[in-house]
Amino acid sequence: MPVQRLSNSALSGVERKFLYWIARRLPARLSPDHLTAIGLIGALAAAGGYLGSRSSLQWLWLASLGLALHWFGDSLDGTVARLRSIERPRYGFFVDHTTDLFCQALIFLTLGLSPCVHFGIACLGLIAFLMAFVFSLICVEVRRTLRLSYFGIGPTEIRALLICGNVLTVWW
Repeated sequence: MPVQRLSNSALSGVERKFLYWIARRLPARLSPDHLTAIGLIGALAAAGGYLGSRSSLQWLWLASLGLALHWFGDSLDGTVARLRSIERPRYGFFVDHTTDLFCQALIFLTLGLSPCVHFGIACLGLIAFLMAFVFSLICVEVRRTLRLSYFGIGPTEIRALLICGNVLTVWW
């Protein structure tokens, strides 16, 4: 029985249409695994930007670019697999969620090491993410549903808020 994906986030309607628009235009040689790697590279760039911001807030531009790249790869990998009918449910689930876990922990922890957010606050954000993440995985097993957002907020909204915060911090 396939898993039903649930998202009621603020941006989900617009995002879904945009992702399908992009996915239809991607070269065939760009696989979901490539997109997962792009998302990972984006998370590493965001982490580098947050760490670099300790010496200059201008590094937040790299963090923002990394977050955008992370969104691109993380959001498109499954979309492309579903659109091309090349899903690998067990492998894709494992790789996607393992990568998500690593990337989110890396982003939250390096954000906490930046001068932008107190480390304890960043850790509380990470704990909230981890709680929602684990609950979502439990629901996959019990209800065959994957909840992608809670209270209108999902990964895309979190990345958008971080980018807005970065831009405002650099400007002010």
